[in-house]
Amino acid sequence: GGINEAGEPLGTVEVYNPANNDWTSKMSMLIPRSGFATAVYGGKIYVFGGNMSSGFVGNAEVYDPESNSWATVASMPTPRAYLSANVVGNKIYLIGGEKYSSTTPFYVETAINECYDPETDTWTTKAALPTAVYGFGSALVDSKIYVIGGSKQDHSSTLTLVSNNQVYNADTDKWSISQSAPQTTVYGAA
Repeated sequence: GGINEAGEPLGTVEVYNPANNDWTSKMSMLIPRSGFATAVYGGKIYVFGGNMSSGFVGNAEVYDPESNSWATVASMPTPRAYLSANVVGNKIYLIGGEKYSSTTPFYVETAINECYDPETDTWTTKAALPTAVYGFGSALVDSKIYVIGGSKQDHSSTLTLVSNNQVYNADTDKWSISQSAPQTTVYGAA
């Protein structure tokens, strides 16, 4: 996925083989989009949410590399983009991102933490982020999800960059704040 030079969302799937140093095209995603989250579970690639030309979506789909095929799974309860996905045990946690707002600005960061169970194709809502952000870096260490930096937007549409290091413990469904990033502001990290 992603967007092309004209700003149109893509469903393109390409696989890089480091052993051969070459690329192969695979079956395109069912819904072209950008700004989505991905996670690998059970040898399959899950794609959640994102941005289409018509706006944010909650659609979710799964790619099976063995059969080179896509299937639809249960949509996220909250359509959003620029979020993260992390696998803890047998669950996938979709955290933060940007969602619609009924007031200006029309897109705002969110603190939402929704959990997808691939075995039952169901969703549950978990404890929200202490500080709502999008455009952050995220990583999993010892069953804890680290949400580092990001951005939030005030009602004047001014972006505020944050350096928080928010830590989610999936076992206890609780958040804590850890040591902030060394830079005073971190946005768009990976």
